[in-house]
Amino acid sequence: RPPHWMFDDALAFTMLHDVRVRPHGSGGVLLEQMSKIWNVMTRFDVSHAEWHPYWKNGELVTTPSDSVKASLYLTPASAGQAARTLMVVSNLSKQEAPDARVQLNLARLGLPNGAAAKDALTGQSLKLEQGQLAVPLSPMRMRLVWVE
Repeated sequence: RPPHWMFDDALAFTMLHDVRVRPHGSGGVLLEQMSKIWNVMTRFDVSHAEWHPYWKNGELVTTPSDSVKASLYLTPASAGQAARTLMVVSNLSKQEAPDARVQLNLARLGLPNGAAAKDALTGQSLKLEQGQLAVPLSPMRMRLVWVE
């Protein structure tokens, strides 16, 4: 029998594949949650960014285990614009990943050594030093991380 999936569980999988779950029911709570995600993706302008899924982006980003995956949208540097990336980082295990370390290849991404990272939904700053990003992750959850 398939497991009973919650909305956040589904996001952990679907967002890694550039797919947004359709909100329904729950009195608008899910719509509000997805609206925040849509807003971030619109502000980043993912429709004009390069998509680099987890299964073929090893030259750009590496994760600490098979259960932590990272897919990303990349807007390369252009005239007057610095490079930036929006990453979907998911913990696909049933275990906490309180100290997940995602290694970014800043040079390949076109990001400066002093790039800053934040949770794109909460605005919380995340530690990024020498390309190593600390992303605490709950089981079966994803985070959107904006780096520029």
